[in-house]
Amino acid sequence: MHLSSGFAAIRTEFASYNFELRIVDKSDLSILFSDVDAVCPCATGGILTPDTIPQIKAKIVCGAANNQLRDLKNDDKLLRDRGIVYLPDFLVNRMGIVNCADEHMGTIDNDPKLELHLGRDWDNSIYNLSLSVLNEAKATGRTTQEIAIAIAEKKSREVNPLYGHRGQQIIDVLVKAQAP
Repeated sequence: MHLSSGFAAIRTEFASYNFELRIVDKSDLSILFSDVDAVCPCATGGILTPDTIPQIKAKIVCGAANNQLRDLKNDDKLLRDRGIVYLPDFLVNRMGIVNCADEHMGTIDNDPKLELHLGRDWDNSIYNLSLSVLNEAKATGRTTQEIAIAIAEKKSREVNPLYGHRGQQIIDVLVKAQAP
């Protein structure tokens, strides 16, 4: 799909909502300083800095771009001190790499593994872990980055969520769908 037709489809789908969709050059950081509810960096990392953070008007920063904080030890504190809710990319977009790992083989509609992570019924879902991080940050004064890193370090010792058999599962589903 061409970029312009993709944006046209988004505009049509969300026509009843109050939103603005803009395309800017990757060097144009002014979009970060828009008068919006949330800034969602989804392309370029390292854009949250001591220079950009004071200009952000949004109360929420939550996007999928890798490593949005230029300084992992201090920039999260700048966001917190300004009252900006920040959720790290590796927390909210953690299933992106799992989904992409076997994407070249096709997809499974209503994939139970993805649904588990994206739903609200499992304690370790993205939604529930995000709430947990936000609640702990509020209770302790620690940053969401610090808390999410501690969770990630703990979870890194668990079985990897890249399911080695998913490729075969996808093939089986596709073959079954083609069967008469």
